Amino acid sequence: MTAEAIITSDQRRSLAAAIICTSAVGTTMGLMWPLLSLILDGQGVDGRMIGLSSATQSLAGLAISPFVPWSISLFGMRRLAGGCILVILAALAFLHLFENVYPWFAIRLVLGAAVTTLFLCTQTWVNRLAPDHARGRIIGIFGFLWSAGFGMGPLIIRIAGAGGWPPFLIAILLVALAGIPLLLAAEPEVLVYRPGLPRLPPLLSLGGVALAASLFQGTMDATGDSFFPLFGLRNGLAQGDAVTMLIVLQIGVLAIQLPIGWAADRMSRSRLLLVTTVLAFVICLLLPHLVRLPLGLWPSLFLLGVATGGVWTVSLALMGEVFRGEQLASALALRSILYGLGAVVGPPIGGLALGAWSGSGLPLMLAAVCAFFALFQIALLRSGRLLSR
Repeated sequence: MTAEAIITSDQRRSLAAAIICTSAVGTTMGLMWPLLSLILDGQGVDGRMIGLSSATQSLAGLAISPFVPWSISLFGMRRLAGGCILVILAALAFLHLFENVYPWFAIRLVLGAAVTTLFLCTQTWVNRLAPDHARGRIIGIFGFLWSAGFGMGPLIIRIAGAGGWPPFLIAILLVALAGIPLLLAAEPEVLVYRPGLPRLPPLLSLGGVALAASLFQGTMDATGDSFFPLFGLRNGLAQGDAVTMLIVLQIGVLAIQLPIGWAADRMSRSRLLLVTTVLAFVICLLLPHLVRLPLGLWPSLFLLGVATGGVWTVSLALMGEVFRGEQLASALALRSILYGLGAVVGPPIGGLALGAWSGSGLPLMLAAVCAFFALFQIALLRSGRLLSR
């Protein structure tokens, strides 16, 4: 049976709108962090203040996540997503109009809340409408557009530079275009909000691995993005090559989205998640030996992106498989909170590891994170507590 056979034309338009809308999230996240840091650095702002400004955006997302299910129930997914698009557009304009670190704290607080709400809303929307047999492919497309939007950020800076209106206007145009399909989309079935997160027993028996994946993902993403260039410099790479490490990593994330979505519909998702985690573990373990070998470094970083990107897509498909109805929005909110916690906890530990063992500490710390996550999955799979197709 094909997805088209059981999804109406209204539902297909609705799915397309939510999937396209998520590119606005990727574009905003991929552009704002490097662009605003470059602008503040050019103004002579202290590095610690730049870090605090960036953290404001992340902390806003962490704070708003518990309230997103209630907002979806109150406003509906279509109106909530449209409202978030409007807030993002306004915030992008205000960031250029008030180019100063202090008003940016308030603007980035609002921007972070809107971006997180939009991302959770579209994840809930897609997972609610996607049929289980096609869920992996649909979420693969969702992840592909998010990754492509994220990759547009550095490209916008490269094309338009980091000064004046051009990068902001390009971002505003892309976000506005991503929101247009919402005008043609049908409103998904309204969720009835029940306060609180999913009950703990089903959380551990069915959704434990899918939720733990977000903690793993937040730790890997934030730590890697923060310190891989420094790890490259500590191992003798030129600055350009050290920055290119992140680009190659992101190419791997982008490349795996559609294939892993296809695979997630044809094999056990829980076992596929374990395979991608083990691949990430092996790459991180070998990275200290491969970093000085060009023929080893770039393929290994690409494969690490493939592995971590695969974890994201498969775990999100698992969320839709094991959480239903009103529990889905609450579970996705918890997933966002756990991602934020990983992003807060990971970088300090990664910095300590890099400082203690500059040549190998960072990848070995990430390998340890992968090992813990893999062992957790194995324990649940052997006990039969994670039921996956």
